[in-house]
Amino acid sequence: MRVFPRQRVDPVLVTKESAAELLSVDLATLDRLIEVGELPAKPVGGKVLIPYRSLLIYAGVARWRFQEVVDA
Repeated sequence: MRVFPRQRVDPVLVTKESAAELLSVDLATLDRLIEVGELPAKPVGGKVLIPYRSLLIYAGVARWRFQEVVDA
């Protein structure tokens, strides 16, 4: 039986708390980024979730535009 190494799978959506931690900002700063449209946010089941890829884009790690993330 062949055993394959596990690949790292990035989450699709993260909580505001996780997003703030990943960007090294506080929740108030994250809320401002959402409010002014710098980061997209989606209400899901009583939580506000942020697309993980949009955090990478904001941090300059990825090259895709926000609209591509929102439309996906």
